[in-house]
Amino acid sequence: LDSAARDFVLALSKSMDRLGEASFSALWDECIDSQLTALSHEEKKPLRDLGGVIGRYDTAQQISSIDSTIARMMQMEADRSKRLEADRKLSLGLPGALGLMLVIVLI
Repeated sequence: LDSAARDFVLALSKSMDRLGEASFSALWDECIDSQLTALSHEEKKPLRDLGGVIGRYDTAQQISSIDSTIARMMQMEADRSKRLEADRKLSLGLPGALGLMLVIVLI
């Protein structure tokens, strides 16, 4: 596991002694907020949705929800990679365009 995921699982495990005072999904959400700080609000949403399913529904529904969450997170990662690549291309093209504009102005 990467360190953020490991920290999330450890925090969730430690918070389980409060189960009963707080619902599992509330504990899950607290750990998302405290441990997965690198994720945006949009990226946390599928994980929050998953926390509302775990332990509440039958095994098949939980597995289906986990699979769906994985697919959503992978799609978000692919979308993020595409945006970063487009931003990188833009950042490489801007200096050249500015330089060309400067040359045109100087001529």
